[in-house]
Order: sequence, then structure tokens, then C-alpha cells
Amino acid sequence: MLVDLVQRFFRGETNKKEHGIILVIVLIFLLIMWALAQFFFKGHYSILNNTISNQGRTDYNPRGFYFFTIGCAVSGFFIIFHFLFIYKKYAPTLIWLLTFSCIAGMIGGIAFMGVGFIPGDIYKPGHSFFARLAFGAFYTSAFSLLIVMVRKVQLKESWPSLKQILIIYGVFVVLLLLTIIIPELDTLANTFNVDPRLFEWPLWQWTSFFNVLMWLINIYLIIPKEQNNEG
Repeated sequence: MLVDLVQRFFRGETNKKEHGIILVIVLIFLLIMWALAQFFFKGHYSILNNTISNQGRTDYNPRGFYFFTIGCAVSGFFIIFHFLFIYKKYAPTLIWLLTFSCIAGMIGGIAFMGVGFIPGDIYKPGHSFFARLAFGAFYTSAFSLLIVMVRKVQLKESWPSLKQILIIYGVFVVLLLLTIIIPELDTLANTFNVDPRLFEWPLWQWTSFFNVLMWLINIYLIIPKEQNNEG
């Protein structure tokens, strides 16, 4: 039974409940790995002071960097097949754009693995490349999939609803804009006498990460339990 589940997962053929269980397991695993990385971090790890990648630096975190690496590797690997699952469930609407979106998402998963495997202090150009590629690929996938979802509404398919799209992408776009704008307004920290770290990149990189993570979960959640693909 387990072997069959694994085989169907690699083919993107699990049902929603099965995929959801795997999703939760991977998410918990990632959180545990990163919590351990932060526990062993030299000094106190804070998202106000440290970027995500600092967890995986061997100079900042010599005892715990590998927990970050393992978390990125496992979750990045899962993301590749998460998008295969998404492809199978959202098809065949705008199949060419859906294909592009899911390939971009898979590239994002591979890049996320690269972020973990190449610490920033060991080879900064490679690490920076994968970090930019991961975020860029996920955002490309997100907006491509948005068009697919809108088209499904236009075709009056049973799902998603316009309300679901507005909720998912309303939050997604607002957080994206805040991530772009707020770090550029650091002079306001003195004007309003607030902690300047609230305007600095570490906090907003974490915000961007959780924004993408919520989107990855939400595009799964709106899939009906029993779904017949419509074109």
C-alpha cells in the first residue's frame, strides 16, 4: 500500500486527501529542521536580524547548518511533485500556460534545494543565483496559474470560484507589494520612531517566503475532494 502511494505520488496521481497528508508531513518536517537550525545558531536567531539563508551559513551556524540544508532538500523535492499534482488537477484548461506555470514551479523547487545545498558563505554567487531563481520561478508560476484560474471561471467550470481567486491572490499581491515597497521606506523608521528592523530586508524576505508558502498551500486547498477535470 505504501509502495503504491509513493508510486502514485511520483506520477502526480494521489487524491486530495493523500496529497494533503504528505503536504502536512513535509511542512512539519521543514519547520522542525529550521527550528533546529535556529536552535543551534550562534547567538540568538531572529527574523528581524537574519535572512532565511543565514540558517544555512557554516560560519554563522557551524553546528546546525545541515538542518537547514536537509529541510530545503526534502521540501524542494516535494515541491517538484506538488506541481505535477497541481498540473493533473488543473488540466486541461489553458494547457500550454498551465504547463509553463507548473514547470516554473518545479524549477522553483529545484532552486530551493540549491539554496540549501550551497551555503552563502561557501559560494555566494551560486547561493544568490538559486535564491533569486527560487523566488522568481515561484512568482512566475503564481501569476501564470492566476490566468489559468481566471480562464476556468470564464468557462464556468465548477471550480475555482471568483471569490476563491480574489482571496488567494488579493493577499498574495498585497504581501508582494509590501515586500517590494517597505524595505525602500527605511527612512520612515526615524520619522515614526519605530524599530528600523521593521523596514529591513530580513523581515520582508521571511514575509515573501511565507507568502509563497501560503500560495502553495492555497492552490491545493481549493481543489475539490472529488473532481472531474473540465475543459
